[in-house]
Amino acid sequence: MSRLNVPDEWDRAELTGRMYEAIDLETAIRDGRFASLNELADCLADQSKLMNQALRCHIWVMHADKPGCLDLNRTIARTRPRQRSPI
Repeated sequence: MSRLNVPDEWDRAELTGRMYEAIDLETAIRDGRFASLNELADCLADQSKLMNQALRCHIWVMHADKPGCLDLNRTIARTRPRQRSPI
């Protein structure tokens, strides 16, 4: 049975992020970035791995130009241990 829900800020941010992801995928497909469904599937698998890594981070870096949209690469890079200098 359906239930009504008044979306809070988190709900809206989650949906906004998903919307941006869908738009990014649509744009990439229309621009011919993927030559096959296998390439698209590989891209989505890579994105899933990045999202899994980001979920383990305590602090997230958000896109400045996309409210509510997580910057996966910057979030992961921010939490990676830096290489120590051999000196």
